[in-house]
Amino acid sequence: MRLLKRVAIGILILGLIGFAAWTLLYKNSNQGAVVPLQAFSIADTGSITKIIISNKLGDTSTLIRQTNGGWMVNNTYQVDKVKIYNLLATLKLIQIKNTLSDSAKQNTIKTMMMGSFSFEAYNGDKLLNKYYVGMPTQDQLGTNMYLPDYDAIIVTHEPGFNGYLSPRYIAEAEQWRSKSVYELKAEQIVKVKINYKNTPNADFELIKTQKGGYTLTQLARNQTISITDDQAMFYLSGYKKIFFEGFTHFNKLERDSVLKQTEFARIQVQTITKQLPDLVLFEMKPDNRTKQVRESSGMDADHFFATQIPKGTDLFQMQTLVLQQILAGYDAIAKGK
Repeated sequence: MRLLKRVAIGILILGLIGFAAWTLLYKNSNQGAVVPLQAFSIADTGSITKIIISNKLGDTSTLIRQTNGGWMVNNTYQVDKVKIYNLLATLKLIQIKNTLSDSAKQNTIKTMMMGSFSFEAYNGDKLLNKYYVGMPTQDQLGTNMYLPDYDAIIVTHEPGFNGYLSPRYIAEAEQWRSKSVYELKAEQIVKVKINYKNTPNADFELIKTQKGGYTLTQLARNQTISITDDQAMFYLSGYKKIFFEGFTHFNKLERDSVLKQTEFARIQVQTITKQLPDLVLFEMKPDNRTKQVRESSGMDADHFFATQIPKGTDLFQMQTLVLQQILAGYDAIAKGK
C-alpha cells in the first residue's frame, strides 16, 4: 500500500514538473497579466495565408501564400524561399526567454517607439497573432517584443538559434524579393524565342512539338530543322537556376535612360502552363568592376542590366556567366553545343 502511495506521489510530482515545463508562464509585474511561454508562436504555420510587417518609416510588406505553395510580396514579386522559410520557422519555434525589470522596460519602450516592427499573421480574415518586434538584447541572444494582448514587453528567442530574431521580420518589400528569374525543369518548357540586337542570324525559336520532338527555327531565314531530344535537353537545362545578382537602385531618370537603349537580347519562355514575362537584357557601360569589354561595342562583357516585361520596369544586374548557356545562338544549339 505504501509502495503504491509512493509511486502515485512520484507520478504526480513528475506530472507537475512536466506540466510546468510545458506551460511555463511569465508574469508581467505591471499588469499582473499571465503570458504563456508560446504566446508569440503559431503552432500550425501551414494555416498562415497572409503576413503583414510594417516599420516606423512607412514601409509595409504584405506576404500572400500562393496556391502553388510559394509566396508573393505586395502582389508584385515572388518571395525568396529561404527568407520565408526562416520566418515561418521562427513563428513556429519562438518562445519567451525572460521578462524585463521595470527599469529595463522603460528603456525598451523608448527604443521600440522609435524603431519597432509591427507583425500580423492571418488565416484568411482571421487574425492569428499580432505583436511588435524591437531591438536585440545587449548580448544579442534575445529580441525585445511587445505583446498587445497582454500589454507585456518580453525578451524572446528561438531555441537552438544563437542570435536575435528582428532581421527575419522585414518591412521593405524589395528585401523579400526572390532573385530567381528562371527555376525550370527542361521538361516544363515548350517554347523559347530569343532575339539579338547585333547578331540577327543567331535569333531562334525552339519549340516542343505535339508529338514530343523539338524543332529549331532560325528566324532571320525562317529556316526550321528538327533537333534531337539530347540537343534540346542540353540547351533547356540552362534554365534550371537563373538568378540575378542585385538591384540597381537607380532613380527614374537613370532607369529610363537604360530602358530606352536598344535591347541586347529579349528572351521569351513558355512553359506547359503559362507564358513567362520577357527577360530583356541591356548592355552596361564599363565601371570599376569591369574586367573585359565587348569588342563590338566597348561595353561591359561580364554584366547586363535586365528587366522583366510586362512584370515591371525595375532594373537589376545579371552576370554574363550565369546567362551563358541560355544565350547560345541558333548555330550553337543546332550543333548541340
